Amino acid sequence: MPTPGSEVPRGVAAAMPEGWRLVFLPSLTGHLLSSAAAGMVIPLVVTLPATLFCVLPVAGVVGGGAGALRTGLVLFGLLLLAGVAVAVALVRAAGTDVRWVELRPGAAPTVLVVRRVWGRSTVRVADLRRVVVVERRKLDRRIGVQVVVHTGGETVTCTAGQGSPTERVGVAQLAGWVSERLASAGVLVEWETVTEPALLTVENWWTAEKVAQAWRVPVARVPEIAQQQGVRSHTGLSRIGATHQPGRSTGPRYDPDDVCRVAARRSVEERAPGG
Repeated sequence: MPTPGSEVPRGVAAAMPEGWRLVFLPSLTGHLLSSAAAGMVIPLVVTLPATLFCVLPVAGVVGGGAGALRTGLVLFGLLLLAGVAVAVALVRAAGTDVRWVELRPGAAPTVLVVRRVWGRSTVRVADLRRVVVVERRKLDRRIGVQVVVHTGGETVTCTAGQGSPTERVGVAQLAGWVSERLASAGVLVEWETVTEPALLTVENWWTAEKVAQAWRVPVARVPEIAQQQGVRSHTGLSRIGATHQPGRSTGPRYDPDDVCRVAARRSVEERAPGG
């Protein structure tokens, strides 16, 4: 989409003697620690159900309490080693993440200096084909912001870290600021919204009441609109309901991804002149 001129809130871009710095990772330590913590937790989350409900009960039956204890200690050690290995891998992968991008010089930038967690590179503004500011959304909620720099031979993706001011700024506003900085070079700067599917199971699809809130319509109109817009639905008991509440029927449930797609379309139509 075209980008209007705008001012970026403080903390997103910092003025420097040699130009401007657009910050994506305000805390290097926090970024690396979060990557390491995620690596330690992943093996535990993946294996915990099987450990608690399969391995330990079998060990207890075969070897008694002492056997279960020994098995638990061995599994804990293995999980610890697996966590360390995954943590190291994630930290190494985080080394390529972009900390900030500097536009030099400030008046009419000729180069972009891309500073990563480890190392840096320089991109000539003359080599830029376009810059896209991307807002990532899931279930009608923002989950991240990226600035994607396209050159003739490579693509540099700058992802705003958790808690970064860049993560909270409006994408049109950010794209407008970048467009103003690169206007002298004639670089195309756009912004777009990308919706990522949640792919929820049927048990977690939305009821008609929740869909009505998302669409801002009476509940009675939900089935008609859903049919017109091709929203997937499921009628009947979920597996959980069938187990714990036999004989009880439920109303239709609707796929949240489809619901949010329709909600976004309706919102655009309402904002359009004459909508």
